[in-house]
Amino acid sequence: MNFHFRAIVIGQVDHAILAIHFNYEEAGNGPYRPGLKGVHLSAIVSGKSCYGIEAIGLPNAAVEDITVDHCAFAGVADGVVLKQVRGVRFNGFTINGRIVPTPR
Repeated sequence: MNFHFRAIVIGQVDHAILAIHFNYEEAGNGPYRPGLKGVHLSAIVSGKSCYGIEAIGLPNAAVEDITVDHCAFAGVADGVVLKQVRGVRFNGFTINGRIVPTPR
């Protein structure tokens, strides 16, 4: 799966500009595991949110390959939350005017 979002201006969202949550009620306990791979954001500008990115996978079902390229998120209260996520790349990504480095 690949999801591409580009050249979008967002005024305000309540939670996160990008929110991925695998920790819902039955996730990981049923016969099928959730999966998401290949999320690409480029030239996204936002005005206000609680989180810039909140991506939460599971130990047996990680979120994979998130790329954020030349995006500027302003008015962000709590930055970036990544749990059980692999293959994250940030290039020219700013939150509240500060460069966000790619996590190690």
